[in-house]
Amino acid sequence: MGAMVTIPRRVLAEILHRVESAWPEVAAGHFMGGGEGALTVTSVGEGGPTPELAVVGKYRSRPDGPAVPTAEDAAGLRPGWFLLLVSIRSGKPSEWSCWTSDGKSPDPVPMVVRLAD
Repeated sequence: MGAMVTIPRRVLAEILHRVESAWPEVAAGHFMGGGEGALTVTSVGEGGPTPELAVVGKYRSRPDGPAVPTAEDAAGLRPGWFLLLVSIRSGKPSEWSCWTSDGKSPDPVPMVVRLAD
């Protein structure tokens, strides 16, 4: 299995609500969490890191576009972070994908997402 991130269902629901509410504009933000190897998200970040939590990833909507990383997304990916992309079509989330950097290739690497209760 490749790189994996665990995202609580409540956090994914919050992201989907945020990107839907922002449509037709782009919505973006970051995730707070931690973990060695497999990342675990604990919340959607509004501020910066704290002693207990680090920024572990970003999310971005794709209004009326595919949930595929752009060259700009790839350039902004840090090794150990992930990027959640959400496609919004006609104001509703239609698909999402998750990506990371292996630190070697300029191309983003797809991640496995585990949803947790």
